[in-house]
Amino acid sequence: MTVGHEYAGEVVAVGADVTPIDLARRSPARSMWSATAAVRAGPGRQVSPEPRHVAITDVSRYRLELAGRVADVRPVNIAEESLDAVRAQLKMREGFDIALEMSGVPQAFHQMIESMIMGGRIALLGIPAGPSETDWRPIIANALTIKAIYGREMFETWYKMLAMLQSGLDISKIVTTASKRPSM
Repeated sequence: MTVGHEYAGEVVAVGADVTPIDLARRSPARSMWSATAAVRAGPGRQVSPEPRHVAITDVSRYRLELAGRVADVRPVNIAEESLDAVRAQLKMREGFDIALEMSGVPQAFHQMIESMIMGGRIALLGIPAGPSETDWRPIIANALTIKAIYGREMFETWYKMLAMLQSGLDISKIVTTASKRPSM
């Protein structure tokens, strides 16, 4: 029998360590798959055998190279490769935990939605040239968190950056001067 994520049944037997329950009692239940998936998506995600994966999509080679030098992320030039190809290359069985969409290209966002782990987080930083349709079904089914970011959350950003610098974040690879910085 195939059951959904919630179902009901009748108690026919109990194990030795189970608090006594009346036999023949009707009882609701939940599928363990959904409970396990929810645990893996939340604070208990360390039960996952896979390491965390972070993707950044953009079309600017300069920004992608910079991201790859500074952080443990997988930069993806969405004009040249797909997120499915990247997942295969990394031998990922699950999706990305975190993704930053920098290009504003609707195709990048749509690929990202399909490439996330349950409970994954997407930050949208690129601004699309116009409206685009979004299929909300995989977003809802996989409990994705999507945050649009424009500008900054000034004080929160400052406090987080100070904490990262105090814990040893090396930003020397990204400090540039106007004369050294290539055009985007």
